[in-house]
Amino acid sequence: MLTFERAGAEEFSAIRDFYWRLIDRMSGPEDHIGWRKGVYPSDAFLRESLDRGELYVLREDGTLRGSVILNSRCNEGYAGVAWGADCRAEEVLILHALAVDPERQGAGLGRRMVQEILALAK
Repeated sequence: MLTFERAGAEEFSAIRDFYWRLIDRMSGPEDHIGWRKGVYPSDAFLRESLDRGELYVLREDGTLRGSVILNSRCNEGYAGVAWGADCRAEEVLILHALAVDPERQGAGLGRRMVQEILALAK
């Protein structure tokens, strides 16, 4: 059974370990994510996101299989882009550090996460 829910602050270590395992598995000559342990996602970013209630996890039968941070904050690169909708910043939900367990990639978990995110955004 898949569940998508807001993570609690007490889950910091498990979530950081999840990201670090993902970085270990996806680093190398074919590295497509460019994330680095302690740099992105940093411990401070994860803790702040947990404290703000912005970090969500996907569990499969209780096992952490995905994680994402959802908020309305963006970097300067977003400014000036011609988006398809005219919204105030607080009306936009931006995904950060979307990750799916490499052992389960291709099983539709990312798609499920995006469906859940879209439902939250509405």
